Amino acid sequence: MMTVATPFSAAEPPFFNAGFSRYIGIDYSGAATAGSRLPGLQVFEQSPAEGLPRPVAAPEGRHWSRASIAAWLAGLLEAREPFIAGLDHGFSFPLSWFGAHQLPDWPAFLADFTTHWPCHLPEISVEALRPAAYPAQPRPPGYRRSG
Repeated sequence: MMTVATPFSAAEPPFFNAGFSRYIGIDYSGAATAGSRLPGLQVFEQSPAEGLPRPVAAPEGRHWSRASIAAWLAGLLEAREPFIAGLDHGFSFPLSWFGAHQLPDWPAFLADFTTHWPCHLPEISVEALRPAAYPAQPRPPGYRRSG
């Protein structure tokens, strides 16, 4: 079980009323495949009326998968419930990346990324797409898009 450290007391939530009904924090892991249930994937949430964040149990099974987290978040979006979610995943690219690969906008980046790094597919892992996993030809799709 993860311990949540906070300088605030449970009686004094450290946020203002921003119109969100849920504040969600996701401890992310890019290991294995999108459907792999991993102990390192954890979800916590807090409402404005609650004190400290509480863990959210995975809907099926003992651990979350990236796919189950995405489905859970999609369900919240479909319910039109106002929430904000933060992931500890440093997913960002410098603007020079967009220029170097002639990507004019975010939709073009997403299309390019999923073409070269199809980790959203159930049988594909990040490890399998890294160039080090392929010492000989042919190179994996992500080879030309690795840093």
